[in-house]
Amino acid sequence: MVNLTVEELREIAEKKVKKPRKLLVRSQLYVKNIQRAVERIVTTAKNFKKDLHAGSFAQKRVVKTHDQLVGELKKLEMSLEILLQTLGEEYAVVLADTG
Repeated sequence: MVNLTVEELREIAEKKVKKPRKLLVRSQLYVKNIQRAVERIVTTAKNFKKDLHAGSFAQKRVVKTHDQLVGELKKLEMSLEILLQTLGEEYAVVLADTG
């Protein structure tokens, strides 16, 4: 990964970037998806905690909630990977343009 100084980042930002609006919209969409995923994870974790404290009556719910929590965490991981990949691709375009 390339480390840039603040001045270098400003210079890049001041130069023309291909489709900056498209990058912004895509990034905002991914960030919203990540925010929703985190909210679902928090809710599921709270339910999991409640089910754990409910004792043996909630054993099936504990397993179901655990599986749901794992699924939500995997979705979050995928969303983060997509965001990082998208930003990396756009960053490569910026570096090529400023080259």
